[in-house]
This record gives sequence, structure tokens and C-alpha cells, in this order.
Amino acid sequence: MAEANGYGVSTHPQSKANWLSFLLFWWTNHLFKIGYQRPLEQSDFWPLHEEDKTCLLTRQLNSQWREDVNECRRKDKEPKLWKSAMKVLSRKDLYIIVFAGFLDSVGRFLQPFFLGVFITTLMSTTPERMLLSFCAVLMLLVVLMKSIAVHHSSFKLYVIGMRLKASLKGLIFEKILLLGQQTLNEFTKGHVIDLVSNDVQRMELAARQFFRLIVAVFDVCVVVPLLWHFIGWQALMGFIFLCLLVPFGGFLIYLSGKLRIKIAAATDKRIHLMAEIVAGIREIKMHAWEWIFKKQVEETRRDEMRIIRRKSILVSCGISIMYTSGVVAAFISLLTLAFSGCHLTPYTVFTLLSMINLLRNSALRSIAEGAHFVYEAYVSFDRIQKFLLLSELKCVPYDKDSETYASTESLCGKKRIGKATLDITDGLTYFNEYIKKSCTMTRFVKIHDDKNGYHHHELSSLGLHQKLVKGNYEPNTEKCIKLKNVTCRLNGEDKAPVESIYFEAKDETLTVVTGPVGSGKSSFLSLIAGEIPVIAGNITCNGTIAYVPQIPWVFSGTLRENVLFGLPFHYDHYMRVIKACGLEKDIARFPDGDEVVIGERGNTLSGGQQTRISLARAVYANCDIYLLDNPLASLDSNVGDNIFKQCIQEMLSDKLRLMVSHKDQYMNSADQVVVMENGFLLARGTFEDLNNNGAFKGILETHNSIDGTNKSQKISLLEEPSETSKDPCSDNSPSKSMEIPLEDRATGTVSFKLYWNYLKAGLHPIALAGLTFMFLVCQGVTVLPDLWLSFLTTLPHHRQTEWMNVSIYAGFVAVTILCTTLRAFFFFVAVLRSSEKLHNNMATAILKAPVLFFDSNPIGRILNRFAKDTGCLDEILPQTFFFAIQMVLFVFTAALIPLVANAWLAAVVTPIVLLYVYIARYFMRTSRELKRLEAVSRSPVLSQISETLDGLDTIRSRGRQKEFADKLHRYQDTHSRAYFMVLASTRWLGIRLDLLSALLIGAVAFFAALQTQSNAALVGIAFVYVFETAHFTQVSVQQSSEVENLMTSVERVIAVTQLEPEDGYKIEPRKSEQWPTIGEIQFNGVSLRYYPEGPRVLNDLNLTIAGQSKVGIVGRTGAGKSSIIAALKRMPKAEGSIVIDGVNLSDLNIQESRMCISVLSQDPVVFSGSIRENLDPLSLHCDVDLWDALEAVHLKNLVETFPGKLSHELTYKGMNLSVGEKQLLCLARVLLQGNKIVILDEPASHLDPRTEQIIQETIHERLANSTVITISHRPKAIEHCNKILFINDGQLVCDHS
Repeated sequence: MAEANGYGVSTHPQSKANWLSFLLFWWTNHLFKIGYQRPLEQSDFWPLHEEDKTCLLTRQLNSQWREDVNECRRKDKEPKLWKSAMKVLSRKDLYIIVFAGFLDSVGRFLQPFFLGVFITTLMSTTPERMLLSFCAVLMLLVVLMKSIAVHHSSFKLYVIGMRLKASLKGLIFEKILLLGQQTLNEFTKGHVIDLVSNDVQRMELAARQFFRLIVAVFDVCVVVPLLWHFIGWQALMGFIFLCLLVPFGGFLIYLSGKLRIKIAAATDKRIHLMAEIVAGIREIKMHAWEWIFKKQVEETRRDEMRIIRRKSILVSCGISIMYTSGVVAAFISLLTLAFSGCHLTPYTVFTLLSMINLLRNSALRSIAEGAHFVYEAYVSFDRIQKFLLLSELKCVPYDKDSETYASTESLCGKKRIGKATLDITDGLTYFNEYIKKSCTMTRFVKIHDDKNGYHHHELSSLGLHQKLVKGNYEPNTEKCIKLKNVTCRLNGEDKAPVESIYFEAKDETLTVVTGPVGSGKSSFLSLIAGEIPVIAGNITCNGTIAYVPQIPWVFSGTLRENVLFGLPFHYDHYMRVIKACGLEKDIARFPDGDEVVIGERGNTLSGGQQTRISLARAVYANCDIYLLDNPLASLDSNVGDNIFKQCIQEMLSDKLRLMVSHKDQYMNSADQVVVMENGFLLARGTFEDLNNNGAFKGILETHNSIDGTNKSQKISLLEEPSETSKDPCSDNSPSKSMEIPLEDRATGTVSFKLYWNYLKAGLHPIALAGLTFMFLVCQGVTVLPDLWLSFLTTLPHHRQTEWMNVSIYAGFVAVTILCTTLRAFFFFVAVLRSSEKLHNNMATAILKAPVLFFDSNPIGRILNRFAKDTGCLDEILPQTFFFAIQMVLFVFTAALIPLVANAWLAAVVTPIVLLYVYIARYFMRTSRELKRLEAVSRSPVLSQISETLDGLDTIRSRGRQKEFADKLHRYQDTHSRAYFMVLASTRWLGIRLDLLSALLIGAVAFFAALQTQSNAALVGIAFVYVFETAHFTQVSVQQSSEVENLMTSVERVIAVTQLEPEDGYKIEPRKSEQWPTIGEIQFNGVSLRYYPEGPRVLNDLNLTIAGQSKVGIVGRTGAGKSSIIAALKRMPKAEGSIVIDGVNLSDLNIQESRMCISVLSQDPVVFSGSIRENLDPLSLHCDVDLWDALEAVHLKNLVETFPGKLSHELTYKGMNLSVGEKQLLCLARVLLQGNKIVILDEPASHLDPRTEQIIQETIHERLANSTVITISHRPKAIEHCNKILFINDGQLVCDHS
């Protein structure tokens, strides 16, 4: 069981390591053995140390942050998140890091000192071999000490970065659980995803770079006096030049930080757009808007890349300064020495070069890079801090006279609810609920008994074991809701959705809330559920609350997991809930019963099935108070009436119930009816009293106008088929439940083809060859100044200052600067073009992908490609790739220079180089798999955050925040385990390569000691380069490995670009625009499955719909009515043929066939943007037409009240409109399109009867010349139809004209 959960290793190998194994990272050897034999899996992960677990880290940072926030509020100051993060760091780790850093610095100072002694001894007339050998041994030991120190300090610092990253993700997630939906919608989902994927990601390097910055300052303070002592004041001229570059570098960093803020904002916008596209992909495909959204994505991406390119210019300048500053500083110092009368000896020149390189790495590279990373981390901290300081849902004022109350603030304190108690742990509410046993066993729920009589199941998606619970739950006997003069206001809205409300409901009563579209009904329930902040008045809620939102929320998992929602499994109670919510027959039809896997966002279910699952989840919770936001509107009359009777009236008879509805029969059964209009409670009383008083005038319409016979006939069509009727979908082929596949992970070597495809995306092959040639030439040029210096040291003093020699030296320095700058600039231009093109190709592939891809892949997995992977291609990979190429070329050059000094070194250099290659290849085999696993384990974190954002109101109303937070912690712990292994493996490599470098340094020193007649100048330059090699060799391999690891992001992006598109995109559109002409539709043997081997939702359907006819389609929920739309829209492609006006749809371009059919979906979908853009995305109509369409659906008056009217911006998912208003807006869009075929799927499910009557008349009038197919459960919606079809189990059962 442990291995299945990814805990194949029970003990962390580091905890069992001895001191030598600990120092040399031998405790990771077993990992490399496994990685060399086979690809690693999650079961090979080591367990986390206790101090690295996300739960503990989040608790520590959360506690410190809240303490700092409270303290700053008392002092009227702004809290700083980075200060809170610093306070929770482990002091023990900091002491180890400081000590190791000190040893590293001492080692760096001793290297040039021993080099000076060695060259001075070598230059003497009688060199002492013993002294030379002693210096060689000391240099070898210094390198070893320095290597061990730097790797352990770096490892600790990266672990601190990992902890910081985990704690910030946990903190952001806990903040999400405390924010209102309106606040989150204004902040945008894309912004939240970007915070987690990119801003938090920068914390990985922040700790390491910050420490390098501090050490670099210390190095400068020590090296400057040493320069003065050993060389003279002239050597400080180069140091002054380096110091002058620091402000310039700081200015570049400042500009880069400003651009980083702009890049982050542009990235937020792009990710938000992609999140909307993925969430609304069916609507986009249904209307053939792919290229409209593709254009939006490309424009957004173009704006983002424009800023990134500006930043790349700054980076190019910074790289040029970093790599050439040492050459220029040495030129200035040596020129000063020469012209001040000093002879340039090998000792002077190469000791100076060694110290200048140390200063360059410290004063410029470490300080500049460190300051750059620290500043970017500061910017990210600031962005996260702004999110954490957003206003939370405040405590609702309560009636102090009430004995018990419930607060709407999750973090305010303790809630006492009758006899049930909500405990507050770590700021998250949770409660255990025990369900009464009450029902008997049926056939389709799989139960596995054990000897103890308990029923054990798989881990639910919430990570909780489902166990049969024994015992009784004592319900609260004093349930009540009281609102006294309550007013609430949404952020940025002048109009209050609910204003001056007085309301009271007690004990076992049913209250039905009704009113016209946009009257505040949903806001009223959200207010009681605590989802909208109160600005005035008092609310008293006595009892646990279950909230069922108007738009149902289901998560990816099994049907049973959706119903249980983390609660213990009580079989009898579960069966009773399933029956009361009308899910028995649906479950019986599913391939795996209630273990059927629901696709992402429940897209494989009908709207009615999603609604009933959402209702069953609430009913199973056995709460005291039920807030039901029109849950029966999308159900057919029989199913809806049965659920109302069996569930709401009987099973919930001992509960306090508030239900939004427009149906008079439900109002007539209610204890009281509340009528709302424009946010006010207009009237309250029994249905009979309100009806007699005219309270429903202008809101509700009776159905008496419908012809009695016709009405009865239509209602009879809605009846269920008899139990003995044949199941038409029972074909011989077995069907299976949908499988949610694991994220694809390539294994093996990152191929050359991947690099080629990556670079070729930005450059033509000829240009790419030219860039490669430029790199080789530039590397040769960078060695010329040092070689010329070596030649100058052999000349007498008067020749060293000759104009010609100085000019040649200056020319080499100038060419080095120019080449370094140009190659950096052209490289960044190339890779950023590749990034932009690959992103756009990926967006196009997503828009053309079949809907099954979105049903079977979590949204977080998809967004991860556009967030983390694209961010890697934009900013991390280009710099790492360039740095790796630089290092590899430098190491290759540095390995050749010592051979010039002593050809016998080839006997040592060759085997060392071969060992380098062998160790690097051995390391890569494990490292690349670790990095792939680390990338794969990141997606569930984003998926969990995305899923939580979508279902936040349900999660909060059920008090399941802790379970969802625990699930995030587990996902993040899995990622941390992978990342920890990546860090440890990198240090394993570094230690071993540094040992080989130490051998190389020792070899150069011993060969020079043995051959005392060696040229001191050549030995000096050999030492300068071999010292650099000692550091840069392992850096080059690490960077090459990191490039290969980062190329997995390219691999994942390219994999998306290669998705198989839907059939029909490659077919050329027809030139004729006169099709269809009358709208005749023929279904010939049409069958449909939503996924391979899934059940048939349409089964051999044969049907003809005459042109310009008005057809109503009715049937039980889940019978296949909406699947007819899927077949017509080719989502997915159906078997058989569908012919419109004599043209087979499969012969047409897929967008052409979709554009000819207008669809009003059951759940209205609008996008962020203006009302004008939502009505007319293709910009085909003038404003007069838009106003006419709005007037036809009775939205004109509402839109005229908005500040920008048609330019008024809608938020994410149109959350600043009610569901009914969104449905009317979508209907206006359909009327504008003016197509010959129009399908209305439950067109009035979210409308009040009065508005429904008006809309039906509008449809009848405006679509008189179109073929109109109306799918509805409501008799009134099909009263104008001249033909009614009854669908059951995917087949036409009967039709009536």
C-alpha cells in the first residue's frame, strides 16, 4: 500500500548516513543505481523530513504573518511578507550556512596567495621543488575544503528556498479559502495561478542568491587589502572600475525589476485568458470562435513578449558586463602598473588576474546576479503580499441575545451551532458529521465486507478513507435564520444586490424565494451562506448550513466521491440520498455504477445529472439549514416533482429549507413565500395570500392560457417510460467508465531533435548555423587578451609600454566586449522567437483539440503548460541555456591552455576529461527523470487550486476547507520530495566533479614542480585557467544538466502542439454563403459516445426535422436530449450521418458546419470583456443591432444603467450578472446571429415565468423563418412547437404533431 501511494522508501537515507557519507553525499548513491537501471517512479521518492512538510511550514509562516500584520496595524504600518519569511528560518541551518560560507571564502582567498608563492618560487634562479610540491598539496586541499563547504551551504540554501516555496503556496491557498468570490473574480483566476506557478517559483533561488550577495560583499572587503599588499595601489584601478560598474549594474537591475512587474501583469492577463478558454471551450467550439480567441491570445502574447524582449536587451548588457569586466579591469590595472614604472612579471600579472577574477565573480557577478534575483524575489513577495492583504469575508454581526449563532468568517473564531460544534484549527473550519442509518441495500453500489462488518474503499479524491460509521447524529432542534435590516454590497458595485432585508425562518419550515431575473434571489442565499460581506444589519444563523449553488459544481473523481465529499461512507444513508435525488436509474446505466469517473468539470454528464449530484452532496451532509438556489429548474417535471416530494419535503422535512423557485406548485407547498425585486424583499407570506394580494403581478404568469388538451398531451410526453420498456442503449458491446489518464512523462535521453525543434522554431537553419559559428569564434576571441598578456610578460619593461603592444592588447579587449554582447543579444532574440512561436502553436492546438482532451485532463494540468512551462521558456531557459553554452566552451578552452604550458599534462587531462564525461552521463540518466517527475508532480497543485476556485462556495458552506487544504499539502509534499531529490543529486555531481578538478589542479602544480625550467608565464596562465576550471567545470555540467531538465518544459509544450485536432479543420470552407437555405435536418443511424468504449448516449437515431419547423424535444434527465446538440456540433464526431439541406456535415469544414447552427446552452457562458464583445465577438453588427437584440430579450434597461453601457466590462464568468441575466445575454447573442437553425437548450431554466412568457413570444416572432429546436422539461417552453419528440436512452420513442 505504501508503494502505491508513492512511499516506497520508508526511511530517508540522509538520516542513516555517517559523517563521510554526509560530507560527500554518498547517501544518494542508491538513487543513482536505480536511476541507471530503470526510469525512476514516484515510488522511489524518499519521505520528507518532518521540518520540510508543507503543513508545518504553512502553519509557521501563517502564524508569523498574522502576528506581523496585527503588530503593523497597531503601529499603522504596512506589513512585509519577506520579513515574516525571514523570521521563520531555522537558526541551526543559518549557522551551518554561515560557517560553510566562511570556509568557502577563505578557500578563495588562499588560492591566489598560493599561486603567487608558487610562481615566485618558480621564477627564482634555483626553484625549491619541496616548496613547490608543498604548495601543490596545499592548493589541492584548499580546493577540496572549498568544494565541500560551497556544496553544503548551497544545498541548505536551496532547501530553504524549497521550504519557502511550499509555505507560500500553502499560505496563498489558505487565503483563497477566506476570500469572497467577487474579490477573487476581480483579482482574476489567472493572477492567482501566476502567483503560484511563477512568483512563488522564484523563491527557489532567492535564498541562495541572497547569501551569495552577502558573501560577495565580504569577499570584496578582504580582497582589496590583499591586492594593495601584494601588487600595489595600481591594482586598485581595476577594482575602482568594477565598483563604478556596480551602480550601472544596479540601474540595469532596477529597470529589469520594473519590466518584471509589467511582465507579471501581462502574464496574469494571458493565463487568465487561457483559463477562460479552457473553462468555456465548448461554447467557443460551438460558435466556431476558435480564431477569435486565437487572435486574442496572440495579441496578449505579443504584448507580453514585447516587454520580455526589452528585458532581454538589459540581460544581454548585463551578461556582456559580467563576462568582460574582468578583462577590462585587468587591462586598466596592468596599464597603470606598466606606465607607473612597474615591470609586468608573471607573478604580478597572474596573481593580479587571479584576484581580479575573484573580484569579478564577487563584486560584479555575485553582487549583480544576487541583487537581480533578490529584487525579483522582492517584487514577487510584494505581489503575493498584496493578495494576502485582500479583504476577507468579514464576521457577520450577530444578535447577542441569541443563545447560539454562526459566523460567516472562517477565521474569526469558534462557531457554536446548536449541539454541533465547529472547531477552528489553523484557521480552517471543519466538523465531523455522523449520519443516521436508515435504508436497505440495492444492486448497483459496490460494497466489500470484511470480517469486522466495516466497508473499506479506495482513498477518495479528498484523501480520506471512507468507513462505515456507526452511531446516531442528534440533529439541532433550534434551527433558525434571522436577518435584521441587512444590506450587502459587492466590490466595485454601486448597486446593493440585497438591501434593507428583514427576514426570519425557524425550525422545520420550507421557504420559497421568487422574483424576476436579477432581483437578488441568489445574492440573498449567498448572503446567508456567508459568501457576500455584510455592510449593515445583523444576521443570526443557528445550525449547520448546506448551500447548493445555481450552477452545479462537480469535481473530477467518481460519482460517489462527489456525493460523499470527504464524509464517512454510511451505506444506508447513502442509498436513501441516491434514491431521494433521483440518481438510481442514472447510476444503473453508468458502466461502473456509482464508481463511474466523472470527467473534468463534469462535462460528460447532463446538466440535470450534475444538478442532482450537487443536491445529493448537500443532502448527504445531513445539515440543519439548506439553501437551495433553484436546483430543480434544469430537471424535467416528473423528476423535479419527485425530488421535491421525496427529498425536499420528506427527507429534509426536519430541516430549515430556503429554495429559489418560480414554480407555483412548489410555492403552494411552502410554509412561506418570499418575493424579491431589485434587491428588496417585496412581500412575504403564504402563496395563497400573496397571490390574492397581487404580489406576483408582473412576475409570475399562470398557465391557464395554454390549451388544456395540448398541455395534457405535452405533459404526458414527459412521463417516464415504464419499467418494463426495453433499454435501447443495451448493445452487446461492453462500455467502460472514463479514465483520467496520468500526466504524460517522456523517459530516456532528451534527444537532439528536441533541441533542433526548439531552436528551429525561432531561427532558420542557416541563421542557426551562423549563430553557432559566432559562438565558436567569440570563444576564441575571449582568450586572446590573456594570451597576449602572457607574451608581454616575456618582454622587457620598455617594450611592454610600446604603443603597438598596448594597442593590440586594447584591440583584443574591445573585440572581446563586442563579441560577447552580440552573441548574447542574437541568442536571446532567437530563443524568445522560439518561445513565442511554440506558445502560439500550443494555444492553436488547444483550440483545435477534441473536447475529450478537456474532459480527461484537469484544468491545472493544461494551465501548467501556459504558466510554469511557458514561463520557463520565456525567462529561465534562455539565461540557463546561454550560461551553459558559455561554460562548456570556457571549460573546453581552459582544458587546452595548460597543455600549451606542458604537453605531458595530456596524460592526466585525458583520463580526467573522460571521467568528467562518464560521471556527467551517469548523472544525467537519473537527473532528467527526476526533473520530469518534479514537473509532473507540480500539475496536481495547480489543479487543486483551480478546482477550489471553481467550487469555493460549496467547499466553504460544507466546512471542507481543511480537507482541501490537506489535499494541497499532500500534493505539494509530493512535489517537495521530488525537488529535494533533484537538489541532492545536483550536489552529488558537484562534489565529484570538484574532486576531479582538484586532481587537475594538483597535476598542473606537480608537473610544474617537477619541471622547474618551465616557462613561468605559461604556468601562470595555466593556473589562472585551471583555477577557473575547478569552479566552472562542475558549473558547466550542472548548467548543462539544468538545461536538459528545463528542456522537459519544451518537451511538454511541443507535446501539446502535436495534439491530434478534431476532424474537419483541414477541409476547405465552401465559397457559397447561401447554405443552409431552409434548415432541414436528417439524422441517419446516428450513434454517439463521449469517449471510446463509453456508453452510447445516442443509439441509432433516425429522425427528420422539416425546414423552418418548430420542434420540441422532451425526455427524462440524461435521456440524450443535449447529446443531439453534441452530435450536430460534432463534439465529438458521431457515427452515422447528419444531413442539413442535402449536405452531409462530415463533408464540411468543422467551423463552417458549426457556424450555421446557433445554440443557447443550458448553462450560459460569457467571457471577461465588454458586453459588446460578448454579444458580437466577430464584430459583424453595429451598435443599433446590439441594442435591438438587448431590447428583444428585455436587457436594454439593465445595460443602460451600466456606466459604460455596451462597453461595460464583465468579470470572470460574468459574475457581475445574475445567472438569468447571463442567459438572456446569451439569447440576445443567438438572435443576433440570425441562423437558419437555432437550438434552445432549456432556454428559460433560470428565468421567472413572466420573463419566460415574454421571451417565448420574442423567439416565436424573431425566429419565424428558422428551424427552432427547443429542448426543455417545461410544457410552456414547447407550447409554440408544431412537433414534439420524446427521447429516451438516446433513441426517438415517439413524436406528436
